[in-house]
Amino acid sequence: MLPFLKPWALEAVTMLHCPGITGLKHSSYYMEKTMSKDSSANADLVEYLNRNQLLILNLLDEDLRRLYYIYGERRSCGNSKILEEALNAFIRFMETGDFKPVKERISSLFSLETIVTVPFSELQRALGSIRRILTSVLADHYYGDGLVTMQDHLNHALDKVQGYVGDAFVKAREARLLAQVMVPEDKLRKEYMELKESLNNYRILFDEISDGCFVNQDGRIVFANRAFCEMHGYNTKEIYGMPCQDLIAEDSRKRVMERFYLHLKGIVPFETYIYCRQDKCGNRIPTENRVTLTRYKGKPAVLGLCTDISQRIKMEEKIKQKDRLALMGRLTTSIAHEIRNPLSAVKMNLQLLLNGSALSGNDLRRLQIALEQSVRLEAIVNRMMDFAKPITLDYSLVNIDALVEEAISLLKSRISDTGVNITRYNSPDSTSLMADYDQILEALINIISNAIDAVDGMNGRGHIDIKPRLQIKNHESFLVLTITDNGKGIAKEYGQEIFEPFFTKGKKDGVGLGLSITRKIIEAHHGRIKVKSQENSGTTFALFIPVEISQKSGESV
Repeated sequence: MLPFLKPWALEAVTMLHCPGITGLKHSSYYMEKTMSKDSSANADLVEYLNRNQLLILNLLDEDLRRLYYIYGERRSCGNSKILEEALNAFIRFMETGDFKPVKERISSLFSLETIVTVPFSELQRALGSIRRILTSVLADHYYGDGLVTMQDHLNHALDKVQGYVGDAFVKAREARLLAQVMVPEDKLRKEYMELKESLNNYRILFDEISDGCFVNQDGRIVFANRAFCEMHGYNTKEIYGMPCQDLIAEDSRKRVMERFYLHLKGIVPFETYIYCRQDKCGNRIPTENRVTLTRYKGKPAVLGLCTDISQRIKMEEKIKQKDRLALMGRLTTSIAHEIRNPLSAVKMNLQLLLNGSALSGNDLRRLQIALEQSVRLEAIVNRMMDFAKPITLDYSLVNIDALVEEAISLLKSRISDTGVNITRYNSPDSTSLMADYDQILEALINIISNAIDAVDGMNGRGHIDIKPRLQIKNHESFLVLTITDNGKGIAKEYGQEIFEPFFTKGKKDGVGLGLSITRKIIEAHHGRIKVKSQENSGTTFALFIPVEISQKSGESV
């Protein structure tokens, strides 16, 4: 929504981008289903928008000011009133699901006398601004699957509107020229040049959008923009005429090609689906494809707009993981609480018996073993309770070399028993970082303990390297601490499961919380942990920890 848009254009584009409006051609059926399915969610959103209308209007106005600064254009008057009317239209739509009044208003706004005065590039920039603002509003009100659903509605609307606005714009310009055939030749030439410039701008924008746009005709790519080529790792010459199935991962190929033929027959004129594309290197990448039936050079074809959703998939997995951890935390707390009290009574009575008992020999040893195992069980329960608690960080300046030295010292007896050799490298310039000393120490001890377990039984041939280094990424400094062993490695099928709570495959003892707690600690510092392993060859864990306190710090994880 650019500040130099004419009032009619601003209002039209804003109205068109209400979540759930999927375009003038297919929206009625789609919204009927959506409104009936999500009526309670829509009611909540309506109440939220009414309550926060002033805040949203301020956000939109702030976006106007920002774009005014970027593009250096004059702000048109009356924008605040138009924003308010557009927001009210959005709220009315969410209440009733009826977009007929909005459609009628759009038709009047896209009249010949107004459409020809605004460059198409301004309308395209407006799409980006509206996407940002409405996405922010939805993110404040929804989360998890609800956010994904409403975001899909918004993206669905934007995609349809982009095509509709482009067609309406070009048709209005053409109609304008036809209506003025009798005007003087110089004026007609000027109008023609304006139309030519608009079409050229449209082609430029087509190549500049981040989503991949393509035309599939007879199962081959006959037209594609630059983003589509880059997404698949080919240049334009290579991709033109290429069979579509060569750009689809094998496990998605049959399903996608079946959909293609349904589109050509008109059975499914418009559809959005998720599949995995295959790039030139053979990588399998999650992608969302929005397709519709069209005609290209007089023949039926399928027009598609594909979006890389790798980051969205990762975000959804992260949300699911947090939900699982929260549920497991509550369950763990409940179980540990129920065990802790009777266990304390058992331990106390065993201590009393041991202190005042006249037992000897095997009977005395059995009593000692019972007490030792009670103490061990109490330690496990305490660890489960610690896992369920949120992590609150107490930041201080931590010297990484001193921290590594203390971790090795605390594990000295285990290192001696297994005969493992540890090589410790000093950090560059004795690096220090802002972190919670005790939490990072616990994380490091967990990783080194796992490495010791991995090399146990190698009769002195086991080796562990601990090496810190600095890394700068996106203008942020990280301490990267790598712990490498030459042990038995991690089976490939376990993958990221090793970080799940209570994962104990391949472990002699313990309850499988060490790595889960370690990841929780590192993520609380807004860092990340990576693992690289090859079975029977060894494993490397890399801890990436911000050197400075993250702007997101202070949160409990």
